[in-house]
Amino acid sequence: MPEAVKKLNLGIALIKVFACLGVISLHFGGKAYGRWLAVPAFMFVAVYLSAKTIMSGDRERLRKRLWRLFVPYATWGFIGYAYRALVHGLCNPMDLVEQLLTGYPTCGHMYYISLLFWFTILLFLLERLFVNRDTLVCLLLTVVSFVMQYTGWNYALFGEIEIGFRYTIGRFFEFLPLAACGILLAKAKVSERFTPRKGVLFAMGLFVLSAVLMAIGVPGYPPGFAYCGFAPFLMCLSSCVLLITLGDLFSGGQNRWLRALGSLSMLTPGVYYCHMIVGETIQRWLGWEKSHLLAFAVAFASAVIVSLVLRVKRIAWIVR
Repeated sequence: MPEAVKKLNLGIALIKVFACLGVISLHFGGKAYGRWLAVPAFMFVAVYLSAKTIMSGDRERLRKRLWRLFVPYATWGFIGYAYRALVHGLCNPMDLVEQLLTGYPTCGHMYYISLLFWFTILLFLLERLFVNRDTLVCLLLTVVSFVMQYTGWNYALFGEIEIGFRYTIGRFFEFLPLAACGILLAKAKVSERFTPRKGVLFAMGLFVLSAVLMAIGVPGYPPGFAYCGFAPFLMCLSSCVLLITLGDLFSGGQNRWLRALGSLSMLTPGVYYCHMIVGETIQRWLGWEKSHLLAFAVAFASAVIVSLVLRVKRIAWIVR
């Protein structure tokens, strides 16, 4: 992911590592803590780190960013298709077409990259069309997203369509608020009025508010596609802002543990891309049911595979 800052801070590294573990736990683990925050956190961080490109108005930078998103999206769609054909004997060409259009079904978790692709284009266009009102437009998009969720329109429009398109389009309005807030945080930091200390206090306030709202069940959870609701959004937003701003405060350390964490965070894109195939292969060979042990095995095996692939320059691009 292109960085909006010169140096990846500790908070961003933590978000990427824990979000990656959360996704693996979601697919292969037992009951786990906060795993429903994983993909939303990835979305927030991805947009935040791409903010300079989005805000630049430079079409060449946008093209490079979109190409960097499209290459793994298409590549892992083909890899997933080949895996299904070889292992399961499923080789309907329309599955591959649908995968490239929606991010499903041959490598279903790639729908996230599809949404990130379109969010990047949308936010880039808004930056160019509303030069002095882009912040207001981002806030309006956030409001519209929650209106779509809580009126039930989002689920009514997309809940009955084909399963691949259902989750890709249905989750558009569930992830859009976090994408918009990723840009807003980057803007606030560029303005230098949002200092790390202010960010920590702001994030802690939002986190407490989100915890209270979730505890009392207000404003509730509308029908949706697994990532709907204002309180979960607020908890994810506050957690990400808190970790990023804390990372700004404590980013000077160079001890081996911080370097190790930074190295692990660099593996997370590749682990995300390959973990489904790795996990299904382990289940097929060993017959393991979903559990914390299986999730750990998938995470460890995926990290090893990505580390090895990164050493081979000719193919390293498929896990970056």
